[in-house]
Amino acid sequence: MSDYPPSQKLWRYMSFSRFMWLLQRKLLWIGRSDTLDDPWELAITPTYLEEVRLRAPITPIGQEHRETADEHAAKVYGHWRRTTFISCWCALEHESHALWRVFCGDKEGVAIQTTVGRLEAHFGNVALRKVRYAEPKALGRTLTLDDVAILKRPFFDFEKEARAIFRDDTPNPKLDKGEFGFRFPFDPAEVLESVAIHPGADISFYETVLWAIDDHAKPLRDNVSWSSMRERPPFQKPLPYPK
Repeated sequence: MSDYPPSQKLWRYMSFSRFMWLLQRKLLWIGRSDTLDDPWELAITPTYLEEVRLRAPITPIGQEHRETADEHAAKVYGHWRRTTFISCWCALEHESHALWRVFCGDKEGVAIQTTVGRLEAHFGNVALRKVRYAEPKALGRTLTLDDVAILKRPFFDFEKEARAIFRDDTPNPKLDKGEFGFRFPFDPAEVLESVAIHPGADISFYETVLWAIDDHAKPLRDNVSWSSMRERPPFQKPLPYPK
């Protein structure tokens, strides 16, 4: 079940090369969790590891050595990280200056925008989950994949992330499953509502994005524009590029 209303806006910030791959291939890349930038994705934390140790059964005297809590946790969490695939989006009604800088640098890149309703309808059987930004705490029960798949450290709370979580056994015939990620059919002209061009880009980049849209996603042409962050305050000269 989704954690968001269907009208919630979603953004994804990307370099121009990734945007061109999306346009030309009409595929969405869904990365394996242990290949994402944060090494703590789905990783067991010291707090959770201590909880696993406290809940581990003791091997009775005279019996052979059984798997330790640490060994079992390493096996389970390693398996989860290798078999979980995540599509990351930003759930905000407006653009994010921080995400422009993190994913696109200070000059070039685009932000594609859709809604929860559109994306979930496209995925079919995978809902968008809201990421929790918090220090892990003892739960008093056995940890599950759902517990760790939507938890990130507070350092990342500026992302306001919504994620679609796939497993290697997710029953979706559209998934093209590979070792390091899934490819999912994704026609930008059908799924996206708009494309924003980096607020710091120059006219050559602006025109290049428009040419790419004309070639690969023509119906989107009227919904491509500069980032709203590019707007100038009153009494300041406008930037020397078209609006």
